[in-house]
Amino acid sequence: MSYVLQFDEDIGHLFLKCKYIKLSWFLLNMEKVRVDLLKQGTVQDMLTKIWGLHSDIKQKTILLMWC
Repeated sequence: MSYVLQFDEDIGHLFLKCKYIKLSWFLLNMEKVRVDLLKQGTVQDMLTKIWGLHSDIKQKTILLMWC
């Protein structure tokens, strides 16, 4: 699968809104986490939310976003 970054895409799109990444969140049974992260107002709020997750969910979230 190749992916071309468009100029109108932002970090939220890259990690949470793109149809390919949304499918990844869904297949990992982490859709609720994705939706919760979308509700955060800033990147700092998103990181705070991630650090507050249960350890195994936090690891999956960080790994998914890193990949």
